[in-house]
Amino acid sequence: MDQMDRAPTLLEKLKFFLIVGVGYFANGYTSVTIVLGVSMLGYIYFEDTGSAVPTDQSSTMKTGTYIGLIVGQLVFGYLGDTFGRNSVYGKELIFFILGNIMCILMPWRGFSHSAVVGWMTTWRAVMGLGTGGDIPISATLSAEKSGTKGHAHMFLLVYFIGGVGNITASIVLVILLAAFKKSIQDNVYHFNWVWRLHLGLILVPLLLTIYSRFKMRETIAFQKYVGKNQNENSALPAKPSLRSQFQTFIVFFKDPRHAKTLFAATLFWFLHDIASQGISLNQDIVLHRIGFGKGETQYVTMWNTAVGNCIVYCAGYLPGLFIGTHILPYVIGRRAHLFYSASLLAVIYAVWAGVSNIANTGTLMSLFVLAQAVMDSGPALVEYAFLELFPTRVRATAFGIASSSGRLASIIAVFGFTKLENAIGLGGILGFFAGIMALAALCVGWIPETRNCTIDDIEKDFLYRPELRDNSGEQNKEGRGSDKPVATVVTEEIQA
Repeated sequence: MDQMDRAPTLLEKLKFFLIVGVGYFANGYTSVTIVLGVSMLGYIYFEDTGSAVPTDQSSTMKTGTYIGLIVGQLVFGYLGDTFGRNSVYGKELIFFILGNIMCILMPWRGFSHSAVVGWMTTWRAVMGLGTGGDIPISATLSAEKSGTKGHAHMFLLVYFIGGVGNITASIVLVILLAAFKKSIQDNVYHFNWVWRLHLGLILVPLLLTIYSRFKMRETIAFQKYVGKNQNENSALPAKPSLRSQFQTFIVFFKDPRHAKTLFAATLFWFLHDIASQGISLNQDIVLHRIGFGKGETQYVTMWNTAVGNCIVYCAGYLPGLFIGTHILPYVIGRRAHLFYSASLLAVIYAVWAGVSNIANTGTLMSLFVLAQAVMDSGPALVEYAFLELFPTRVRATAFGIASSSGRLASIIAVFGFTKLENAIGLGGILGFFAGIMALAALCVGWIPETRNCTIDDIEKDFLYRPELRDNSGEQNKEGRGSDKPVATVVTEEIQA
């Protein structure tokens, strides 16, 4: 039996989850610490500004991570396609670990406002570089380690671990706040212990798995469709190079069908992240606006915000993510999954916007949880569909481009949310997000259906040339979309 078709054993799956899943777990965990950590920094270092970090400085610190994410996704995705997944895997965690440690080691006293912002922004950018580098490589590893028939399933399971990271970070914060309750009530300065421990605990699983990442074997798909051809086909360069990879990428996406799909998926991701990150990165603000996070003291406010996070993630995020990763993709298909979930989310945001000023806290919280559940059962899973759209030679690069557009949207959401909220209120923002998700749903029309499409089908371009699947015997004589993988065909075009 071809190794590509062999289903991984339970032991192999568990080992893979421990190694690859920890990257998505760290990404999910860190996304929570970004938001809540800024609130605690305000209590400690910004007492003279009402114990709150000014909006522009808060946005700058949050943005640092996303600048690093953009660079990491583009660079590591490109390197992964050029030199192989195993050649770069594990190196990205070095940046994350270094940035995390330096954030924790920020001086406890004597720092001005600008020094705090500069320190945290710089080292969060380094953290983001590591996280961003992990995303395209872990995603492609998940897809390519699964065999030809389960490439989406394996990635969806790994993606689910990222949601567990979100929930874990929320629960850990509640535990830390409970442990330091008396000391914080006596002296708010003890929030210093909470945010540093909250951020630093993620280092434990990362340090336990980093060696295994360095030893990760190359995927069979990369060996079969890229590495094998580099070694055996005279039309291909003897050694991979950044220049030859760039030429391969350009030639592949000169085809209008490929370019249109990349544009549509990238635009969907961008629009989706404006709405999703606009809520997630400002979740503390949203909770306060609906009346849930307010408290008589700084400790009570932080406690209510942390508990609110747990409710949203456990009641909305986790069920939605489970449905989206285990049921919907296999029942209704990829395109329908993205289209209907994005459309439904647009409706929910519109309803929420309409009642935001008249409904009670319980109703608004229920809408918040429902919106989170729908978001994470559908539009947030654009990543898995994207992995099935392009062949091995350009998969990580294309994935990095699309996902970095989402991080760019996150930066826009960070800086734009507060200013927009001050101008038109939370209801106005939610109405805007409803329109954004409606546009995202329209983008799905340009994304091909990939359900039941194997890696081999993708390599032979059957996804974009379905007529070749039915007439492969005759068409094989013509080359493109035939028995030759994309790595071979595209490079032959370059040589010609």
